[in-house]
Amino acid sequence: MTEPLETNSNSESVETEAAREARFRRAIDEAMQLAFDGEFAVASPPRYSLRELMLVTTLLAVMLGLIRAFGLWGATITFVASLVWTNVYYPHRTEGNHRRQAFMFDLVWGLLMPIVCLVCDPFVFKDQRELVEQAFNFSRVLPFQPNLRQESIAAYCCIGWQMLLLIVWLLARRWLTKVAGFFLGSWIVGIIIAGVLGVLLAPIALVGSIVGVGLLAFTPLLTTYVAARRMREAIDDGILDSSENSVTIFWLLASFGFISSWLIPFQLAILLKRAMGG
Repeated sequence: MTEPLETNSNSESVETEAAREARFRRAIDEAMQLAFDGEFAVASPPRYSLRELMLVTTLLAVMLGLIRAFGLWGATITFVASLVWTNVYYPHRTEGNHRRQAFMFDLVWGLLMPIVCLVCDPFVFKDQRELVEQAFNFSRVLPFQPNLRQESIAAYCCIGWQMLLLIVWLLARRWLTKVAGFFLGSWIVGIIIAGVLGVLLAPIALVGSIVGVGLLAFTPLLTTYVAARRMREAIDDGILDSSENSVTIFWLLASFGFISSWLIPFQLAILLKRAMGG
Protein backbone atom coordinates (compact mmCIF):
# COMPACT_ATOMS: atom_id res chain seq x y z
CA MET A 1 0.00 0.00 0.00
CA THR A 2 2.88 2.34 0.66
CA GLU A 3 4.76 1.79 -2.63
CA PRO A 4 2.13 3.41 -4.92
CA LEU A 5 1.98 6.37 -2.61
CA GLU A 6 5.74 6.78 -2.80
CA THR A 7 5.64 6.49 -6.60
CA ASN A 8 2.87 9.06 -6.83
CA SER A 9 4.74 11.38 -4.49
CA ASN A 10 7.91 11.04 -6.57
CA SER A 11 6.02 11.74 -9.81
CA GLU A 12 4.43 14.84 -8.29
CA SER A 13 7.86 15.98 -7.15
CA VAL A 14 9.28 15.47 -10.64
CA GLU A 15 6.39 17.35 -12.23
CA THR A 16 6.80 20.20 -9.78
CA GLU A 17 10.50 20.52 -10.57
CA ALA A 18 9.77 20.45 -14.31
CA ALA A 19 7.14 23.14 -13.92
CA ARG A 20 9.51 25.26 -11.92
CA GLU A 21 12.22 24.86 -14.53
CA ALA A 22 9.76 25.84 -17.27
CA ARG A 23 8.68 28.91 -15.35
CA PHE A 24 12.30 29.79 -14.72
CA ARG A 25 13.09 29.56 -18.44
CA ARG A 26 10.07 31.68 -19.32
CA ALA A 27 11.14 34.29 -16.79
CA ILE A 28 14.62 34.41 -18.32
CA ASP A 29 13.19 34.78 -21.83
CA GLU A 30 10.86 37.57 -20.72
CA ALA A 31 13.68 39.38 -18.93
CA MET A 32 15.93 39.15 -21.99
CA GLN A 33 13.12 40.41 -24.21
CA LEU A 34 12.50 43.36 -21.90
CA ALA A 35 16.21 44.16 -21.86
CA PHE A 36 16.34 43.98 -25.65
CA ASP A 37 13.32 46.25 -26.01
CA GLY A 38 14.65 48.69 -23.45
CA GLU A 39 18.02 48.99 -25.14
CA PHE A 40 17.10 49.01 -28.79
CA ALA A 41 13.50 50.22 -28.94
CA VAL A 42 14.49 53.59 -27.53
CA ALA A 43 17.48 53.92 -29.83
CA SER A 44 15.77 52.87 -33.05
CA PRO A 45 13.48 55.29 -34.90
CA PRO A 46 9.75 54.73 -34.44
CA ARG A 47 7.79 53.15 -37.25
CA TYR A 48 4.90 54.94 -38.88
CA SER A 49 1.95 53.58 -40.77
CA LEU A 50 1.31 54.43 -44.40
CA ARG A 51 -1.69 56.46 -43.32
CA GLU A 52 0.43 58.60 -41.00
CA LEU A 53 3.05 59.18 -43.69
CA MET A 54 0.37 60.24 -46.16
CA LEU A 55 -1.10 62.58 -43.56
CA VAL A 56 2.27 64.22 -42.88
CA THR A 57 2.95 64.55 -46.61
CA THR A 58 -0.43 66.21 -47.11
CA LEU A 59 0.22 68.62 -44.26
CA LEU A 60 3.60 69.53 -45.74
CA ALA A 61 1.96 70.29 -49.08
CA VAL A 62 -0.66 72.45 -47.34
CA MET A 63 2.08 74.26 -45.43
CA LEU A 64 4.02 75.05 -48.60
CA GLY A 65 0.82 76.27 -50.23
CA LEU A 66 0.08 78.57 -47.30
CA ILE A 67 3.55 80.09 -47.37
CA ARG A 68 3.46 80.48 -51.12
CA ALA A 69 0.05 82.13 -51.05
CA PHE A 70 0.21 84.24 -47.89
CA GLY A 71 3.91 84.79 -47.18
CA LEU A 72 4.64 85.61 -43.55
CA TRP A 73 1.02 85.06 -42.61
CA GLY A 74 1.22 81.58 -44.08
CA ALA A 75 4.39 80.95 -42.08
CA THR A 76 2.64 82.19 -38.93
CA ILE A 77 -0.27 79.84 -39.56
CA THR A 78 2.25 77.05 -40.04
CA PHE A 79 3.89 77.94 -36.71
CA VAL A 80 0.59 77.81 -34.83
CA ALA A 81 -0.43 74.60 -36.60
CA SER A 82 2.92 73.03 -35.70
CA LEU A 83 2.43 73.96 -32.05
CA VAL A 84 -0.99 72.33 -32.04
CA TRP A 85 0.26 69.28 -33.95
CA THR A 86 3.29 68.55 -31.75
CA ASN A 87 1.85 69.53 -28.36
CA VAL A 88 -1.85 68.69 -28.56
CA TYR A 89 -3.02 66.55 -31.48
CA TYR A 90 -0.15 64.12 -31.97
CA PRO A 91 0.46 63.48 -28.22
CA HIS A 92 -3.25 62.73 -27.89
CA ARG A 93 -3.15 60.46 -30.95
CA THR A 94 -0.11 58.54 -29.64
CA GLU A 95 -0.90 58.73 -25.94
CA GLY A 96 1.68 56.88 -23.86
CA ASN A 97 4.22 56.57 -26.67
CA HIS A 98 6.65 59.27 -25.61
CA ARG A 99 9.33 58.12 -28.04
CA ARG A 100 7.14 58.78 -31.07
CA GLN A 101 6.01 62.10 -29.64
CA ALA A 102 9.61 63.22 -29.13
CA PHE A 103 10.55 62.04 -32.62
CA MET A 104 7.74 64.04 -34.22
CA PHE A 105 8.43 67.13 -32.11
CA ASP A 106 12.12 67.12 -33.02
CA LEU A 107 11.34 66.48 -36.67
CA VAL A 108 9.06 69.51 -36.82
CA TRP A 109 11.03 71.96 -34.67
CA GLY A 110 14.50 70.74 -35.57
CA LEU A 111 14.04 70.47 -39.34
CA LEU A 112 10.76 71.74 -40.74
CA MET A 113 10.24 75.02 -38.92
CA PRO A 114 13.89 76.18 -39.16
CA ILE A 115 13.59 75.84 -42.94
CA VAL A 116 10.38 77.88 -42.84
CA CYS A 117 12.19 80.54 -40.81
CA LEU A 118 15.09 80.72 -43.26
CA VAL A 119 12.74 81.05 -46.22
CA CYS A 120 10.58 83.71 -44.58
CA ASP A 121 13.41 85.55 -42.82
CA PRO A 122 13.07 89.31 -43.51
CA PHE A 123 16.12 90.70 -41.68
CA VAL A 124 18.20 88.17 -39.66
CA PHE A 125 20.38 86.52 -42.30
CA LYS A 126 19.22 88.68 -45.21
CA ASP A 127 17.78 92.11 -45.77
CA GLN A 128 14.42 91.47 -47.38
CA ARG A 129 12.11 93.70 -45.39
CA GLU A 130 9.67 93.89 -48.24
CA LEU A 131 8.39 90.54 -46.97
CA VAL A 132 7.06 92.37 -43.89
CA GLU A 133 5.68 95.22 -45.98
CA GLN A 134 4.05 92.71 -48.27
CA ALA A 135 2.40 91.01 -45.28
CA PHE A 136 0.61 94.23 -44.34
CA ASN A 137 -0.19 95.37 -47.85
CA PHE A 138 -3.81 94.31 -48.14
CA SER A 139 -4.58 96.54 -51.09
CA ARG A 140 -3.19 94.09 -53.60
CA VAL A 141 -1.87 90.56 -53.71
CA LEU A 142 1.88 90.41 -54.24
CA PRO A 143 3.79 87.28 -55.21
CA PHE A 144 5.80 85.83 -52.35
CA GLN A 145 9.39 85.85 -53.59
CA PRO A 146 11.88 84.99 -50.83
CA ASN A 147 15.55 84.59 -51.61
CA LEU A 148 18.70 83.43 -49.86
CA ARG A 149 21.54 85.94 -49.80
CA GLN A 150 25.08 84.96 -50.71
CA GLU A 151 26.61 86.88 -47.79
CA SER A 152 24.74 84.64 -45.33
CA ILE A 153 25.74 81.36 -46.92
CA ALA A 154 28.01 80.50 -43.97
CA ALA A 155 25.05 80.72 -41.59
CA TYR A 156 22.96 78.57 -43.92
CA CYS A 157 25.73 75.96 -44.03
CA CYS A 158 26.02 75.88 -40.22
CA ILE A 159 22.28 75.42 -39.82
CA GLY A 160 22.17 72.85 -42.61
CA TRP A 161 24.99 70.89 -40.96
CA GLN A 162 23.03 70.74 -37.71
CA MET A 163 19.94 69.56 -39.58
CA LEU A 164 21.94 66.83 -41.31
CA LEU A 165 23.31 65.55 -38.01
CA LEU A 166 19.83 65.56 -36.49
CA ILE A 167 18.45 63.49 -39.37
CA VAL A 168 21.29 60.99 -39.07
CA TRP A 169 20.80 60.69 -35.31
CA LEU A 170 17.02 60.29 -35.53
CA LEU A 171 17.31 57.54 -38.14
CA ALA A 172 20.44 55.69 -37.02
CA ARG A 173 20.92 56.35 -33.31
CA ARG A 174 21.13 52.66 -32.41
CA TRP A 175 24.29 52.31 -34.54
CA LEU A 176 25.95 55.54 -33.39
CA THR A 177 26.65 54.74 -29.75
CA LYS A 178 30.41 54.57 -30.30
CA VAL A 179 30.51 58.04 -31.88
CA ALA A 180 27.90 59.70 -29.67
CA GLY A 181 30.55 62.11 -28.41
CA PHE A 182 30.90 63.59 -31.89
CA PHE A 183 27.19 64.40 -31.96
CA LEU A 184 27.38 65.87 -28.47
CA GLY A 185 30.10 68.32 -29.50
CA SER A 186 28.25 69.21 -32.67
CA TRP A 187 25.00 69.91 -30.85
CA ILE A 188 26.78 72.19 -28.41
CA VAL A 189 27.41 74.36 -31.46
CA GLY A 190 23.76 73.99 -32.43
CA ILE A 191 22.63 75.09 -28.98
CA ILE A 192 24.93 78.11 -29.15
CA ILE A 193 23.59 79.18 -32.55
CA ALA A 194 19.91 78.54 -31.84
CA GLY A 195 20.12 79.79 -28.25
CA VAL A 196 21.76 83.09 -29.17
CA LEU A 197 19.25 83.62 -31.97
CA GLY A 198 16.38 82.77 -29.64
CA VAL A 199 17.51 85.24 -26.98
CA LEU A 200 18.16 88.02 -29.49
CA LEU A 201 14.84 87.49 -31.26
CA ALA A 202 12.76 87.08 -28.09
CA PRO A 203 11.97 90.83 -27.72
CA ILE A 204 11.07 91.04 -31.41
CA ALA A 205 8.93 87.94 -31.06
CA LEU A 206 7.08 89.37 -28.07
CA VAL A 207 6.39 92.68 -29.79
CA GLY A 208 5.60 91.10 -33.14
CA SER A 209 3.23 88.60 -31.53
CA ILE A 210 0.83 91.46 -30.94
CA VAL A 211 0.18 91.57 -34.67
CA GLY A 212 0.81 87.87 -35.24
CA VAL A 213 3.82 87.71 -37.54
CA GLY A 214 6.33 87.77 -34.66
CA LEU A 215 5.38 84.28 -33.51
CA LEU A 216 7.81 82.78 -36.00
CA ALA A 217 10.73 84.28 -34.07
CA PHE A 218 10.10 81.86 -31.19
CA THR A 219 11.26 78.96 -33.37
CA PRO A 220 14.97 79.14 -32.35
CA LEU A 221 14.03 78.61 -28.71
CA LEU A 222 12.12 75.45 -29.58
CA THR A 223 15.01 74.31 -31.76
CA THR A 224 17.35 74.83 -28.79
CA TYR A 225 15.15 72.49 -26.76
CA VAL A 226 15.41 69.87 -29.51
CA ALA A 227 19.21 70.08 -29.57
CA ALA A 228 19.38 69.90 -25.77
CA ARG A 229 17.24 66.76 -25.67
CA ARG A 230 19.32 64.99 -28.31
CA MET A 231 22.51 66.13 -26.60
CA ARG A 232 21.35 64.42 -23.42
CA GLU A 233 20.69 61.26 -25.43
CA ALA A 234 24.22 61.41 -26.80
CA ILE A 235 25.58 61.66 -23.25
CA ASP A 236 23.46 58.71 -22.11
CA ASP A 237 24.51 56.58 -25.08
CA GLY A 238 28.17 57.56 -25.04
CA ILE A 239 28.93 56.99 -21.37
CA LEU A 240 27.18 53.66 -20.92
CA ASP A 241 30.60 52.13 -20.35
CA SER A 242 32.12 53.99 -17.41
CA SER A 243 35.67 52.80 -18.06
CA GLU A 244 38.32 55.47 -18.18
CA ASN A 245 39.26 54.79 -21.80
CA SER A 246 35.69 55.02 -23.10
CA VAL A 247 35.06 58.31 -21.28
CA THR A 248 38.30 59.75 -22.65
CA ILE A 249 37.39 58.73 -26.20
CA PHE A 250 33.90 60.14 -25.73
CA TRP A 251 35.18 63.60 -24.79
CA LEU A 252 37.83 63.54 -27.52
CA LEU A 253 35.06 62.88 -30.04
CA ALA A 254 33.00 65.66 -28.46
CA SER A 255 35.89 68.09 -28.93
CA PHE A 256 36.31 66.97 -32.53
CA GLY A 257 32.58 67.37 -33.15
CA PHE A 258 32.58 70.87 -31.67
CA ILE A 259 35.52 72.03 -33.81
CA SER A 260 34.36 70.33 -37.01
CA SER A 261 30.86 71.82 -36.69
CA TRP A 262 32.47 75.22 -37.13
CA LEU A 263 35.14 74.32 -39.68
CA ILE A 264 33.18 72.08 -42.06
CA PRO A 265 30.26 74.49 -42.67
CA PHE A 266 32.59 77.47 -43.13
CA GLN A 267 34.81 75.56 -45.54
CA LEU A 268 31.72 74.45 -47.43
CA ALA A 269 30.53 78.07 -47.53
CA ILE A 270 33.85 79.15 -49.05
CA LEU A 271 33.56 76.48 -51.74
CA LEU A 272 29.98 77.46 -52.52
CA LYS A 273 30.89 81.13 -52.78
CA ARG A 274 33.67 80.30 -55.21
CA ALA A 275 31.31 78.12 -57.22
CA MET A 276 28.80 80.98 -57.32
CA GLY A 277 31.48 83.41 -58.39
CA GLY A 278 31.45 85.35 -55.12
